[in-house]
Amino acid sequence: MGFEIGSHMVHHVNMLKIGESDIYSELRQSKKIIVEKAGIEVRTLSYPHGGVNHTIFDAALAAG
Repeated sequence: MGFEIGSHMVHHVNMLKIGESDIYSELRQSKKIIVEKAGIEVRTLSYPHGGVNHTIFDAALAAG
């Protein structure tokens, strides 16, 4: 229909400024909430504040 619902984190934090365990938690929770509430597969992620590095990228891949 011309749009897609994707993850944008739970608390819209700058992931470059939080620890690795918090990154994983934000990713997993955000995806889980969307799946539960909307009943759809989540395939995309928009990085809040444009913040991404190798750790964040790898965590996003691991979170699915």
